[in-house]
Amino acid sequence: MVTKLVASRLLVRKAALALDQNSKDTVPLCAMAKLFATDSCFDVKKKKLSSTSKHNKFSLSSSSLFRSATKHYKCMAAMDT
Repeated sequence: MVTKLVASRLLVRKAALALDQNSKDTVPLCAMAKLFATDSCFDVKKKKLSSTSKHNKFSLSSSSLFRSATKHYKCMAAMDT
């Protein structure tokens, strides 16, 4: 799980660097970073909820997982500052 989060962070930073440098591959890098980070956070959170839930106490709906993954990603971003 940590590997996916670190890889997401690195790809987002690479896209941000390309954006700062007005690189010609900014758009594809940003799109890939957004997709990969979203999917990775979603997968990590889903796996974490699945491993901690006993008798399916937690809802695994896509909207609740997305909100939870977004909250987690914001926490990760806050740690970088």
